[in-house]
Amino acid sequence: MNIKRKPRPAWFHLLAALALLSASFANVRTVHALGSTYIVNTLADSTTDDAFCSLREALAAANNSPINANCGAGSNSDDTINFSLVGTIYLNSPLSIVSGHGSLTLNGSGIILNGDTDNSGTGNTYVMVVEPGAALIMDNVVITKGYSSSNAYAAGLTVQTGASATITSGAFEYNSNVGGGGGGIQNSGTLNTTSTDIIFNSTTDTISPIPFSMGGGIFNAAGGTATVNSSSISNNTAGTWGGGIANLSGATLTLNNDYFFFNTATSGGGIFNAGSATLTQVILDNNNATNGGGMYNYQSNPILTDCTILWNFATNGSGMYNDQASPILSNVTFRENAATGSGGGMANMNGSNPSLVNATFSGNTASVNGGGMFNSSSAPSLTAVTFSLNTANNFGGGIYNTNSNGTVLRNTVIANSTNGDCFGAVDTTIQTHHNLIEDAGPFYSCGLTHGVNNNIVGQGDPKLGILQNNGGLTDVIKPLASSPVINAGDSSGACPSTDQTGKLRPQGSACDIGAFEYAPTFLDVPMDYWSWQFVERLASAGITGGCGGGNYCPETNVNRAQMAVFLLRGEHGSAYNPPAATGAVFADVPSSYWAAAWIEQLATEGITGGCGGGNYCPETPVTRDQMAVFLLRAKYGSGYAPPSATGIFTDVPTTHWAASWIEQLSAEGITGGCGGGNYCPATVVNRAQMAVFLVRTFNLP
Repeated sequence: MNIKRKPRPAWFHLLAALALLSASFANVRTVHALGSTYIVNTLADSTTDDAFCSLREALAAANNSPINANCGAGSNSDDTINFSLVGTIYLNSPLSIVSGHGSLTLNGSGIILNGDTDNSGTGNTYVMVVEPGAALIMDNVVITKGYSSSNAYAAGLTVQTGASATITSGAFEYNSNVGGGGGGIQNSGTLNTTSTDIIFNSTTDTISPIPFSMGGGIFNAAGGTATVNSSSISNNTAGTWGGGIANLSGATLTLNNDYFFFNTATSGGGIFNAGSATLTQVILDNNNATNGGGMYNYQSNPILTDCTILWNFATNGSGMYNDQASPILSNVTFRENAATGSGGGMANMNGSNPSLVNATFSGNTASVNGGGMFNSSSAPSLTAVTFSLNTANNFGGGIYNTNSNGTVLRNTVIANSTNGDCFGAVDTTIQTHHNLIEDAGPFYSCGLTHGVNNNIVGQGDPKLGILQNNGGLTDVIKPLASSPVINAGDSSGACPSTDQTGKLRPQGSACDIGAFEYAPTFLDVPMDYWSWQFVERLASAGITGGCGGGNYCPETNVNRAQMAVFLLRGEHGSAYNPPAATGAVFADVPSSYWAAAWIEQLATEGITGGCGGGNYCPETPVTRDQMAVFLLRAKYGSGYAPPSATGIFTDVPTTHWAASWIEQLSAEGITGGCGGGNYCPATVVNRAQMAVFLVRTFNLP
């Protein structure tokens, strides 16, 4: 029998559909949206279910293991934690960043994570661990007063093997490890820090039978890769290695534009390095250690470029101590480092063979030997290096060598040393060539001989300037224009393509000896111009800035107004400025005239009485006979009268009005005349000749 069903009403179908939909979702877990952002709104380190989202609760949710609903549901993807408030979170236990749930970005906005749980002034717990496989991105967070008693965990932040941490605009301060591990940061994974202060952290070992501690600021362990950019690492301490940073064998360290100050350790006050290290534009300043105040390298070959190592202190190797290490240094300055033992600037020990190109050692001191450099059973290679004003209380103010006759010097100058420029023999074969050593040999000249292999030995003052900013990224010593190092070096293999400041070599006929390449000051006075050296000396003394447009205009005649400025600056120095003009001294020199003050001062000093009729004739060119009088009066004063003339120049008879002045100028070696036994008294003086007259008269360096 066929039974025909009645159609069901529409509401029945709707109820059935809703029932089915409900059953479908009954066994599905609620999941937080991908890429969650959590807002921390309390400073309490709490997991109480109180509707406030603490940092610990936010981390748990980001790790997809929410403790409660205070921060929202868990997330299994890349997450961000922000803070709605600023202040200090006193941690009860370490914070962990775990793997498998994406990266975590922590935007601190200045939040402080403090390991001093009870705020008693002493840390109780280490602060944070990034576990294997996890990735942390942290900005503007301060980690302070963490405490660790383990060499496996830093007091501040630990980045474990396979983990990564990227830190910007942060700070790690006053973290303390008593178990020998890192004070501020310990890294076995990948660490990148930028614009971060790592200060007043420490590591000691009060637990092990033989205490050993590493990395007061950062401990980069084997397998770790650490990059530190534009950061300050200061006032950190380590009981054994690396007050600022310890970089171990098997680790890789890259430092860019960082500043190390006042860090302390037994070895490597600033940096201890036994791994791979690259330092660019790094300053090591006022660090302290038994060995290697600035940096200690052990069985490693770090690369340093554009670095300054200064004011570091140690028993040995105050700037740098190399033990079986061969660092590569380019454009590096060692200055005013002080050793109570040997090696004020650098100590090379036990087969260390560093390579130095374009380096400067100045003002370094050693209480024993090797103020600039101490070499023991080592063979450094020095190319285009300048040593000046280094001191040793015993021997080798510049360099001290013992069992280091493989040391090679090329295009290197060693001068102005106390207790000898270079004590002990270096390589004396053709490999060592084109050097200048001020002291006479062989005792204080590295065993080199003047004239052999183009070496200049014992020939007097090399006329070097002072250490200062002469362009480039590191301070260097610029030789005076009269220095014998100019154009005296090798222009082939021993001549780097640039000098320490980055200037192209050579600038003249050959490469200069030392770290600095002298370049002409003025475009129109090249190094082969006849009075180039005198023009340069005039410019170096600050007496002239040229005629404009980068030129000196050497062939332009000198008028009486210009001469007034030249003379007074030569007499009184480049900083001299005369009193204001009155305009009442000479009729043709009003007070508004550009050189009025100089002209009136020249008259006040009795150097000139003008050109007659109450005038000075400022635009009239100066002749050679007039110049003789001007120069000698400026040098000796208005009351000076030269000896009587004898007639030494054919064209200057004893009856010439300026004969005695001209002959005295010759007697003092200021002029030899104009050639052919003549002086050419009526010839106008040009700016090139004026440079010679002034430099010789006032003995400008």
